Amino acid sequence: MKKMNGIIKRDIRNPIIKPEDVPGGCRGIYNSAIIKSEDKLFKGVFRVDGKDGIPRLHKGESKDGIKFKVDAESIKFKNQREGHAVGDAYDPKITEIEGIYYITFANDGVIGIAKTIDFKNFEFLCNASVPRNRNCVLFPEKINGFYVRLERPFFDPHKDQADIWFSKSPDLVFWGDFHLVMRPKGWAGFKIGPGAPPIKTKEGWLEIYHGVHKSCSGLVYSMGLVLLNLERPWEVLHRAEKYLLGPEMEYERIGLVPNVVFPTAAILEEASQKVSIYYGAADTYVCVAYAQLNDLVDFCIRE
Repeated sequence: MKKMNGIIKRDIRNPIIKPEDVPGGCRGIYNSAIIKSEDKLFKGVFRVDGKDGIPRLHKGESKDGIKFKVDAESIKFKNQREGHAVGDAYDPKITEIEGIYYITFANDGVIGIAKTIDFKNFEFLCNASVPRNRNCVLFPEKINGFYVRLERPFFDPHKDQADIWFSKSPDLVFWGDFHLVMRPKGWAGFKIGPGAPPIKTKEGWLEIYHGVHKSCSGLVYSMGLVLLNLERPWEVLHRAEKYLLGPEMEYERIGLVPNVVFPTAAILEEASQKVSIYYGAADTYVCVAYAQLNDLVDFCIRE
């Protein structure tokens, strides 16, 4: 298949994970977190919407990053108690920081944070936002001793529009020093939010984000690129005016929610500099596309 924009190519096996691949079946498996761990296996925390309509997080594993075995049962998080528990959980992201895998996810409409070191035992840490803030990615390293993140709060419940913001924390619990990063515009004129955890490059932090266009027939989700300052990640250095990948294939245009491409993970192979970008399609499937890191950076600066 021809590369989109000359740089990104969908895997011909897409969608790589379908609802029928989950034991017992489900309504949809999508918007999921995937990372390559130290044992060279691909580990995932997947959003699985059950046939009861409730979204839950399931873990899974793959040798090749394509054929995943997804657990039938949802993750049982340790350290849950009354008023401090995992509820409806969805749209996870995974970031490895100093040997620990942190999972951020939407938890009943707020940002939940959990951690694991072995993808067998998962500990719930906290709810780390006020309500109506359910989209977050952690940077893969501390900056000036702080954990840092990109997030997408909703300020106006009537308009449902959203920007991308930056904040930092000494302990992953208390967050502050908020900075506006960027607002919706152009093809993403309705709302935007962080997608995959940022990739560090010599030109800046490369963030693959999602943007939403509001059309007469509904919302259209696509993925875009932005480069952020390495030391001050709330400062935008370059933002591509064109989207990187939008819903064009049947599996992206037809599903539980049509016209959705929603990036959630980006795995960089250091030797080849190939980036595997995992994304949810039509709120139904997990898909993957590929690009070279330098091509993504050039596209962000040029386009």
